[in-house]
Amino acid sequence: MPGSSIEKNSSSHTDEQDSKNIHKHDGVISQVNPDVEQKNFTPRGREHSKLTKSEKIHPLHLFWIFLKIGSMSFGGHMSLVAVVDKVLVERLQLIKHKDILDGTSLTSFLPGAIPINVVAYIGYRLRGEWGAFMCLFGTILPSFILVTGLAVAYSNLGQSPTINKVFLGLIPAIAAVIVSTGWRMSQKEIKAGYQACIALASAVLLVTGGAYMAQFIVLGFGLLGWLLFARPIVTCKKLFSAIKKQRGVVFSILRRRNIISLCLILIFVLLAYAAPMQIFKEYTLLKLLMTFAGISVRLFGGVYVGIPFIQEVVVEDLNWLSLPEFNSALAVGQMTPGPIAISAAFIGYQVHGFLGAIAATIGIFAPSSLLVVLCTQMLEGVKESLDARAVLRGMRPAAIGLIFAAAWMIWGTATPHWSSTFIFIAALYALIRLRLGVVWVIPSAGLVALLLGQ
Repeated sequence: MPGSSIEKNSSSHTDEQDSKNIHKHDGVISQVNPDVEQKNFTPRGREHSKLTKSEKIHPLHLFWIFLKIGSMSFGGHMSLVAVVDKVLVERLQLIKHKDILDGTSLTSFLPGAIPINVVAYIGYRLRGEWGAFMCLFGTILPSFILVTGLAVAYSNLGQSPTINKVFLGLIPAIAAVIVSTGWRMSQKEIKAGYQACIALASAVLLVTGGAYMAQFIVLGFGLLGWLLFARPIVTCKKLFSAIKKQRGVVFSILRRRNIISLCLILIFVLLAYAAPMQIFKEYTLLKLLMTFAGISVRLFGGVYVGIPFIQEVVVEDLNWLSLPEFNSALAVGQMTPGPIAISAAFIGYQVHGFLGAIAATIGIFAPSSLLVVLCTQMLEGVKESLDARAVLRGMRPAAIGLIFAAAWMIWGTATPHWSSTFIFIAALYALIRLRLGVVWVIPSAGLVALLLGQ
């Protein structure tokens, strides 16, 4: 009948329309309302993420996963990221390799320890703010326990002549580790002559200008990269046209949480300059916290870049440690799993015991991780832009040059003895040619120094 045919047509049309409004997303079927603008909404804190398997993971389970990752990631620098990639991408398949690469690229724009920033980014993408906190806590806890234990032992035995010989032998090995890190990064990042020139110029500027120049060097060469490769807009008419085309990115930057992020950066930078003064003189724990918080937000390019700056603040400005004690802190940070920034716990313990270790650790990791969580949406909006890639083309070789400069400055504190040169060359050969892990090279260097009677 005509009426029934009309009903069939309307029903078939409805079914066809409904089928169009059903999307299959990573194996999950979901009904979509055509009247609502569709966005990549996921659980809180996971905008832009297409991860569905992670929805089943409890934050405590993430803590356990990253506790094991933090216990395995010997070698410092990007070894932690490599372990995260192997566990979360290959073994558990919670994220994709692209997510690791995105996290590494995006957090390069922010200060702090890059591997820890990547962990915060991944945790935030998986389970929001609680995911970021649990991943960070699990990653840092093993190295914090080990470093604090070694700090206790050093406090009791550090004045022994034998122990002093061992730690003096570690200085050339630390320099070799930093050189090998810079070498591996240069093999991947430096492909053209201008990049080598940027790296050389940044190294010379740091050595001649002092440790406080580090962040200005990285940001300055980032600006140079933008000027050279982004074809910056000159006229007001073109500028208005570009803003109109990219208004989504501009609005994302002007969101409330991103304004809060920029304000926090400014506050922490101001504290970085205020902490070495006498403002917190009567409050040692607060001074430790604020000093390392200020250091954290000025470590553009990673912790290796900031070693001379940290040394200048801790040794020369505040007189918290002697130079041999500072080098011992670096050595302990190299020998334990996790990032070398955990050396802050060693420094904090020497200044104010166990509570000092906690304050310094929170200070060095919390501000930059908080900025990662707050700035993730803003960075997602600009990561594919020509301007962002141009800035990184200037920042990355500059950071590599600062790493080599840091190695040179650490080498300058080594004992002027033939055994120091021998240990440096042997350690460098073991790291680059034999590909031995830092966890083997650093203790071996101390043993060799003891045997050679440095």
